[in-house]
Amino acid sequence: MERLGSLVLRNKELKMSENRTVTLSKHEVVLDRYSAEDIWEIAFGEDAWDKGFRDSEVIEVLKSYEKKAHMYDQMLELLGFKPEEDC
Repeated sequence: MERLGSLVLRNKELKMSENRTVTLSKHEVVLDRYSAEDIWEIAFGEDAWDKGFRDSEVIEVLKSYEKKAHMYDQMLELLGFKPEEDC
């Protein structure tokens, strides 16, 4: 899978919508670079985008975080607490 930044740069002539996304097709949407950098930093910390982590690595880490969060919520419920949603 190719990095989002190179995909955006290669398709410079595409127009960005008000919500700062570019739609390539029904199944492909490209985020602006700042949103992608934020996602990479959630997975790997500061300057993660510049360190060249692949999309698949970021997705793998985020799925791991989601799984751990779900297990944490289940433990809270077993202890009699109700996990709160952050909105």
